[in-house]
Amino acid sequence: MTPKRLHCLVCSQVTPEQGEGVTHCSGCGSPLHHRRRRSLAWTQALSLAAAIMLIPANFLPVMTIQVLGRGTPSTILEGVITLWQEGLWAIGAIVLIASFVVPFGKLVGLVLLILTARGRWPERRRQMAILYRVLVAIGRWSMLDVFLVVFLTGLVQLGVLASVTPGLGVVAFGVSVVLTLLATDAFDPRLIWDGNTRADAHST
Repeated sequence: MTPKRLHCLVCSQVTPEQGEGVTHCSGCGSPLHHRRRRSLAWTQALSLAAAIMLIPANFLPVMTIQVLGRGTPSTILEGVITLWQEGLWAIGAIVLIASFVVPFGKLVGLVLLILTARGRWPERRRQMAILYRVLVAIGRWSMLDVFLVVFLTGLVQLGVLASVTPGLGVVAFGVSVVLTLLATDAFDPRLIWDGNTRADAHST
C-alpha cells in the first residue's frame, strides 16, 4: 500500500507518513500532522479578538492632522474626510481601503472559512480555497494603514504648514491587524475539504 503523504505547513515539503509514530518533515524537520492542532479553535478565538479590537480602533483617535496650527484628534473616518477636504484624495482613498475594506473583508473571509470547515456550503469548497489564498496574499498589506500614519508623521513634520501626530487608535488597529494575521495562519486549509469538524477534533 502506498504510504500517505503529509504536507509541511512550514516549508511546503511533501513527506511520506512514517508508520504510527510522529512524522517529521524531510526538509525542515518540523513535526507533521494530518490536521493542524486546534486549528478552528485558534482561528475562531483570534478572529473574535480581532473584531473586538476593531471597535476602539475605529472610535479612538488615530491621528491629529494640524494645518496652519489648527487641528483636532480624528478617528479613521474623520481622518479620511480631512484628507479629502485638503485635496489629498489618493491618500484618503488608500486610508479608507486599508482601514475599512481590508480589515472587515478579512474578518468576513475568516468567518466564511470557519463555516465552510464546519460543513457549510460544501459545493463552494473550491471558492473557499481560493478565498484562503487571497487572504494569505493580502496579509502582507494589512499594516499599510499603520505604515501610512507613520509615513505621514515623518513626512509632514518636515514642513512648517502642517503636522501629523499618531493616536491610540493606531495601536488598537495594529493589534487587530496582527490578530487577523495570526488567525489566518492558524487556519488549516485542509479542513475546507473535510466538510466537518471531526478531523479537527481528532488532531487535538
